[in-house]
Amino acid sequence: EKRPYFFLRQVHGHAVHALSEAGSPERDGDGWLVDSPVRVAGVYSADCTPIFIWDKRGSAAALLHSGWKGTKADISAAGVAALLRRGLRPADLEAAVGPRIGKCCYGVGDDFENYFRTESLERRAGKLYFDLGAEARAQLIDAGLREDAVSVSPACTCCGDEFFSFRRDKRGTRMAALLAASHG
Repeated sequence: EKRPYFFLRQVHGHAVHALSEAGSPERDGDGWLVDSPVRVAGVYSADCTPIFIWDKRGSAAALLHSGWKGTKADISAAGVAALLRRGLRPADLEAAVGPRIGKCCYGVGDDFENYFRTESLERRAGKLYFDLGAEARAQLIDAGLREDAVSVSPACTCCGDEFFSFRRDKRGTRMAALLAASHG
């Protein structure tokens, strides 16, 4: 069965939009709420993080694109809040933080110390590195998910060559993360 799929005009923010069966889904934002099996939601990423949040019963899910700006704006909490507005409880939710640039490669400016928790930052040889996956995980837990309900991929998009990486390749190639609700 072929289902239409939709992507957002990603703006590195925290807007999460419902992908319903009616209306045009073309809009600015970095997150989808999916509660219908009729459509497929997608986000693009290279070094940013795709985040999947779902109801264990399969009634709804969210797909987020989270770079440092979206993480700073707490898009993880916005995705959880969108699901809670559907009547779900945080205890009903699980999440997966996908491949992204890892703290092994993600050198950032000292201003990141003003935006993110100390546990998500590491200083090596006088340079600051950011752990985008650890920060996303912490934000999901802050939004109410249980610690054991959040998994984080260990994969770094910048190391090796199995993923696209803007930082490594200096090209605009991207990966697509897709999400479809499954009813039954």
